[in-house]
Amino acid sequence: NGSYCGVAASPISVDLSVSSTITTIVATPVTIATGSDFASARLSQATSGGTYTVTASTATTGIAAVTSGTLTVNTPAMNIYGGGLIGPGMYRSDFYVQLEDTTPVALTITFGSTAPGIASPQASVTIPAGQYYAYFRIDGALTGTTTITASSPAWTAASVSVTVATSRELFLSGLDSARTTLSGIDDVRVYVRCDGVAAYCGVAATAIPVTLTTSNSITVPVAASVAIQPDFDYAAAQLTQATAPGQLTVTAATNVTGIASATSGTLIVTYPYFNIYGGGPVGAGMHRSDFYVQLSDTTPTALVVTLSSSNAGLATVQSTVTIPANGYYAYFQVNGVGVGAPTITASAGSTYLNGLVTLSVQARTLALSSLDDPRAVGGPVDAFRVSLRCDANAYCGVTTAAVPVTFIVNPAVASAASVTISADADFIDAALSSPTAAGIYSITASTTVAGVSPVTVYVTVR
Repeated sequence: NGSYCGVAASPISVDLSVSSTITTIVATPVTIATGSDFASARLSQATSGGTYTVTASTATTGIAAVTSGTLTVNTPAMNIYGGGLIGPGMYRSDFYVQLEDTTPVALTITFGSTAPGIASPQASVTIPAGQYYAYFRIDGALTGTTTITASSPAWTAASVSVTVATSRELFLSGLDSARTTLSGIDDVRVYVRCDGVAAYCGVAATAIPVTLTTSNSITVPVAASVAIQPDFDYAAAQLTQATAPGQLTVTAATNVTGIASATSGTLIVTYPYFNIYGGGPVGAGMHRSDFYVQLSDTTPTALVVTLSSSNAGLATVQSTVTIPANGYYAYFQVNGVGVGAPTITASAGSTYLNGLVTLSVQARTLALSSLDDPRAVGGPVDAFRVSLRCDANAYCGVTTAAVPVTFIVNPAVASAASVTISADADFIDAALSSPTAAGIYSITASTTVAGVSPVTVYVTVR
């Protein structure tokens, strides 16, 4: 019953036989050596699919022969993957046949079609030795569905259903829907797609001539005719730089039967325009140089931009700034004068659209930072900073004129010398002397400059 019962006391010669010719014993007989209970044997690689049994027998008296159960050899299989929808008059080379095992020698795969009038594959492809797949081409001819087959001797054949699209149409891509008269040439692609949903369906088997037109002569195709070349699914085209503002559509058409034309959505051309960015709140009596005017397009030559304020009593701005050739932005300075919300405008004549930004000019206040708290009686001098800030302690530029600052400590257990925040700065460092007594004292920073609020901070001395 197959139970273990020890090892051979003397050698046992075993003959092996196979019931089918699809595989053979590599070497027979084999010998179960003294001191062992088994011998190893090998079957050759199967030459085809089928079933067989293996019988082991010996001339040694008292040892019965044994025959295996039925063993099955399957023919190796292949599958077809990749690809997808194919257009009439188009082809795809992204289908591939894949073996379930690497082939030890070069293997030729033969293809067929149940309806070659709808779609037909290339005749064959060779999978190199040591590989397991190869790509192949299928050409679409007429709308419909067919089955593509792949086969090779001693391999299980594969098949895949392939659909040839109902229709083909041109498709425009890359059009700039919002251009300016400074935007330059617009690069466009004209694709051939399928089934009215812009579905990819392969590449052209033969050239497809395409004619481009625009509904408004403010911009026209650089070349009125282009062609989708064989082995491509698109042609590159260009529209000229627009000469004036306006609206237009672009149409691509072909004389190839069965390929519908394409018309773009409405495209809008405007004059180039400015935007103003950067900066933030500006303090009254402060200025900031981190605002910048940005042009919608790169300017081919140096461009002088005029800057203005809606209320010089609230803010002023430098009169002009120049955007350099091949640039598209330039920084400028805003000066806060009075609390309010003036508008800054950037302009450059009638062929440019103005840019606007509303400022927040805020009142200034002094702010103290880096004060030690708590401190110790007789401890070291405390270095700290006094700054000019605006609402919510926000940075709001640098001061236009110097701001002197004095300090009052109450009770007078320490002192700090007066300092001045210089023009074009927003802070100055100061120092508090060593405390002479324990308790809580306040330090107040103030200035004689109108419109700048004082600040008070409390410090504990232990």
